[in-house]
Amino acid sequence: MVFIVSMFLLVPSGTALCSWLCTRVVRSYVLQHHIVDRPTSSKPGIHKKATPLLGGVAIYGVFACVALAAYFFSGIFDGSSIVPKHFIGFIVGGAVLMVGGYADDRYQLTPTKQLIAPLLAVAVVIISGIGVTYITNPFGGILPLDGWIITLLKTPTLHFKITVWADLFTFVWLMGMMYTTKLLDGLDGLATGVTLLATLVLFAVSLTAEVTQYDTALLALIFSGALIGFLVWNFYPAKIFLGEGGSLFLGYTLALLAIISGAKFTATLMVMALPVLDVARIIVVRKFIRHTSVAQGDFGHLHHAFLRRGFSHLQTVLLFYGLTLLLGVAALALQYTTTHALPRQGQGILPQRELCIGCLERQRFRARLRVEIANTPKERVRGLSNRESLAQDTGMLFIFEKADTYTFWMKDMRFPLDVIWIQGGKVVGVQSNIEPPRTPDAPPQTFTPLVPVDKILEVPAGSVKRYMTHGMLKMGDSVLYRPTF
Repeated sequence: MVFIVSMFLLVPSGTALCSWLCTRVVRSYVLQHHIVDRPTSSKPGIHKKATPLLGGVAIYGVFACVALAAYFFSGIFDGSSIVPKHFIGFIVGGAVLMVGGYADDRYQLTPTKQLIAPLLAVAVVIISGIGVTYITNPFGGILPLDGWIITLLKTPTLHFKITVWADLFTFVWLMGMMYTTKLLDGLDGLATGVTLLATLVLFAVSLTAEVTQYDTALLALIFSGALIGFLVWNFYPAKIFLGEGGSLFLGYTLALLAIISGAKFTATLMVMALPVLDVARIIVVRKFIRHTSVAQGDFGHLHHAFLRRGFSHLQTVLLFYGLTLLLGVAALALQYTTTHALPRQGQGILPQRELCIGCLERQRFRARLRVEIANTPKERVRGLSNRESLAQDTGMLFIFEKADTYTFWMKDMRFPLDVIWIQGGKVVGVQSNIEPPRTPDAPPQTFTPLVPVDKILEVPAGSVKRYMTHGMLKMGDSVLYRPTF
C-alpha cells in the first residue's frame, strides 16, 4: 500500500517537473524559429501579441517518454487493461498528431489538410486493436457493438478484420473528442485545465470497485503530470500555446483513456459537458443557420460569450474550471451510485464485478472480464436464459455454497457458450461451444463438470480458445472477482 501511494504521488510530480522543463526548451526553440501565433483582424483571438506555438510537443514528448519507460522497463504496469500493441498504437497515433500539428503551426495548412493527421491517428488506433466492443448503459445493461465483423484477410498467422459498429463508434468518439478540445482552446489555460480535471476524474473512475484498472490510473496520472507542468506556462497570461497538435492530443488522450478504463463514455461526457455542448451548438449555428464553414473561426463560443458579458479573461477560465469540477464530482457520484445500486426488477441485470484469471501467476496476458454475479437459487436458475447475446469479455459467474458436480442445461438459451469450471479459486476445467436448442421443442443440452466445483463461469463461445491461444488462460490459474485485486 505504501508503495502504491508513493507511486501515485511520485509519478505525476516527477512528470510535471519534466513537462515544465521540456516546455521551457520547446518555447526557446519556437521563439528562435519564429513559430508563433500572431493575432490579426482576419483570425479571431484574445491575446494581443505574438505567442509561441507547439506547446503540445512538450506534453506529448514527456507523456510518451515517461509512459514508455514505465510500461516496458519499470514493472509498475501489469498489462491488465492495455496490452503492448494497444499501447504502441496509442503512442504512434499521438506522434502522428504532433507531426501534423507542427506542419500546421509552421505552414498554416488549409482546413482540409488539417484533417489528414487526425484521420491517420484514428486509423492507427483502430489498426492497433483499440476499440469499443460494447457500451455500458449507466442505468443498467450492455449494448454490444461487435455483432457485425468483416474479415479482410485470414491466414494461420494473420487476421485482419473490421468490426463495423465498434470501429465506427471508435472513429466518431475519437474525432469528436479531439475537435472538442481543439475548439475549446480559445483562452489561456482553458483547454489544458479542463482536460486536466477530466483526466483526474477518469483516474478516480479507474480505481472504483467496478473498474479497478491500475494501468489506466497510471496512464491518467502520467498525462495529468504532463498537463500540470505545461499549465504553468500556458495559464493566463500564456507564455506558450498548445498549437494544433497539442489541442488535438488532449482530446485524443482523453478519448482513449475513456475507452481503456472500461468504456466510461458517460463519465467523460459529463465532465466535458460544457465544451461538448458548445461544439455541438457551434456546428449547428455555422452549418445550418449561417451556412458558413464549420472550420471558420469566430467569437461565437461560450467562453467568448462570458467575455462579452463582462467577465475578465481569468474569471472566465476559472469559471469553466469550477463548472467542470462540479460536473466531475457529479460523474463520480453517478459512477458510485450505479455501481452500488440494487438490481432493478425486470431488467435481468445482476450486480457486476470485474473478474481476472491468472492475476497471481502472470504479470501480463491475463484475461479480464466484466461478469454478473448469480449467487442465489433464483438467479442461478434464470442464468442467461432468454438473453440475445453476451458481449466479448463479459460473462456470468455462478457461485455456490459448496463444491459439487452441478448439472447445467441450455434451456431457453439463444446463443452458444463456453464454460470455465472453478474450484477453490482455481481453474479446474473448461468446456467449449455448448450449443443452445436448435428448435423450441428440442431438448436442451446439459453439461456437468468432471470434478466438484463451487463456481462456474459462462462466457461467449470462442472465448476459451481465444484466451488459451493468447496465453491468458490455463489450468490451475487463479480466479479473482472481488474488487480488491
